[in-house]
Amino acid sequence: MLRTVILMSVALVFACPDASATSRESRKRLRTLEQQFTLMQVWHRSAKAESASASRDWRGRLKIDDLEQWAYTPTVNERMPVLLDSARDADDAQAAKALDDASRLIDGARSRVRSWSVRT
Repeated sequence: MLRTVILMSVALVFACPDASATSRESRKRLRTLEQQFTLMQVWHRSAKAESASASRDWRGRLKIDDLEQWAYTPTVNERMPVLLDSARDADDAQAAKALDDASRLIDGARSRVRSWSVRT
């Protein structure tokens, strides 16, 4: 009986090598996006703290006002944790979709910050 269980386990390991590789890849992408989001949050808090002593521009706005409107939007702030949580709890196909969406959010915010910083 034990021999049968061992043989079946070994057979399953060799029959499904892609399943574990995909899971590992999903976990790696999830960790990367979590780190990027954490860095974005740290940067945002830092920029917000710096703006407390900054002067306003001709429109009466602070730089942080523009950044929060165009890059670090409430949508990014609210949606990222939801996407990361759903990726963490999903199978690989659903996780890939959530991670793709999260990656688009982060990349879009980063792109808008770059284009904004070139103009200012």
